[in-house]
This record gives sequence, structure tokens and C-alpha cells, in this order.
Amino acid sequence: MKEMAVRQRAAATRQRRRRLRSRNRAAMMAIMAVVCVLVLVLFIRGQSLKAQIAANNARADELNAQIEEEKARTDEIAALKEYYQSEEYIREVARDRLGLIEEGQIVFRPAD
Repeated sequence: MKEMAVRQRAAATRQRRRRLRSRNRAAMMAIMAVVCVLVLVLFIRGQSLKAQIAANNARADELNAQIEEEKARTDEIAALKEYYQSEEYIREVARDRLGLIEEGQIVFRPAD
């Protein structure tokens, strides 16, 4: 009888171990599935972020080009402003628009 009780206990212990192993396997599989899903999500998100970074870099290059164009335009405007304040421009406007002449110049008028 003792022998039989020992066998039953051993069988019960084996069954308990099998149940625990199967539960452990199921839990490990569930954990692995969750980890795989997380890795996949992170990979996809990383790819979209890379595309967004590339788009932002392209936009930054465009803006830098625009900045350079505006700097060149600003330099042109400054040079034009300086020219408009020069004696040469004042003489040109006086001669062309106002019909004035400098002292010592001779004016020729066409015959009617």
C-alpha cells in the first residue's frame, strides 16, 4: 500500500510539473508575441521618422537657399540705395528728367 501511495504521489507530482511546464510555455509564447509586435511597431515607426527627417532636411535646404537669395537681394538693394544717394545719380536725374545741364555744357536743339 505504501508503494501504491508513493506511486500515486509521484504521478501527481509529474502531472503538476507537466501542467506548470505547459503554462510556462504558453506564458513564454505570449511574451514573445508581445515583444515581436513591439519590435515590429518600433521598426515601422522608425522608418516613418526617417522619411520625416529626410523631408525636413530637404525643406531646410530649400529655406537655406531662400535665405541666400534674400541676402543677395538685400545686398543689391543696399547697393542701389547707395547709388541713389550718390552725386552721379543726382546728376543723371537732373539731366534726364528735369532737363538741367551742368555749368559749361553746350545745349544743341534740333531745328524746327
